[in-house]
Amino acid sequence: MSGGMDMATGLASALIGQGLQMRHLRLAAALQESGQVSLAAEQIGLTQPAASRMLGELETILGVPFCTRGPRGVLLTPVGEVFAERARRILIELDTANEELALVARGEQGRVRVGAVTAASISIVAPVLEELTASHPGIRTEISVGTSEALAQQLLEGAIDFALCRIPDRMEARLFEARQLKHERISIIAHSDHPLADRVVPERDLAGERWVMQPQGTPLRRAVDRHFMGQGLEPPNVVTATTSLLIHVAMVTRSRAIAAVASDVKDLLVADRLGPLGIREIRLAVHPLVPPFSLLRLRGHQLLPVAELAYERIYAQATGG
Repeated sequence: MSGGMDMATGLASALIGQGLQMRHLRLAAALQESGQVSLAAEQIGLTQPAASRMLGELETILGVPFCTRGPRGVLLTPVGEVFAERARRILIELDTANEELALVARGEQGRVRVGAVTAASISIVAPVLEELTASHPGIRTEISVGTSEALAQQLLEGAIDFALCRIPDRMEARLFEARQLKHERISIIAHSDHPLADRVVPERDLAGERWVMQPQGTPLRRAVDRHFMGQGLEPPNVVTATTSLLIHVAMVTRSRAIAAVASDVKDLLVADRLGPLGIREIRLAVHPLVPPFSLLRLRGHQLLPVAELAYERIYAQATGG
């Protein structure tokens, strides 16, 4: 590990020694985003000739072309893509550091950015952060709710501190430190005037229903499909696929559609904690299960003290500790 860090430090020192400055990083990130020198120049407050000169400086420092010019703008070379992505991450880290220092200077304690799949955000994250902000008034929290794919990507990009989700198949598990938590039970919900509401029914009785569910490929959707197919039935007839809980609720309350949601979400909706929605459960003898999610953080990445505190409290809440 120390050898890799020494090499990275050596490369960084070499680039700085050759004249690399913050303005070069900003230009590289702006060119990656805009694809045009004129737009990149405008983003960072330069004239186009000044940006072109700075691009020449950057290519001299790197020793290779950063991009090629075409009729529709610039196309980054492979070296340019790698450098621009690193520059973007460095700028995000510096912006985050600047924000945290400003909070400390104002007597505040910092910011926690947590990502979570829907059920975990409701049953685990929200209660912990509510308690944390009550006991530590200086803490500011952000909760990002989404699919495991989106949350893991946000984690890699530095947009969140840690996440409760699953490691997507396409990503390398070694990039993350994962503390496995629990399976999610799945429940079926419908409006109170649905003929199957509040009844225990066999899965075959749901064959003709119109479903709202998460999109193909998501863990919940795969679990429900496997559950039905394991009983010799066709997968549910999904007429609306969405990751939005609000759309699930709207479709169920405004039509005869039924929906598959995590049981923690069902408990919240059926108890009318969000208002008199009139949502009830259609009970199955056996609940489908989604594979367990984990508490993820980037491997080797040190959290700020306030984020570390939230991380440990969320783990305790999730494990009953």
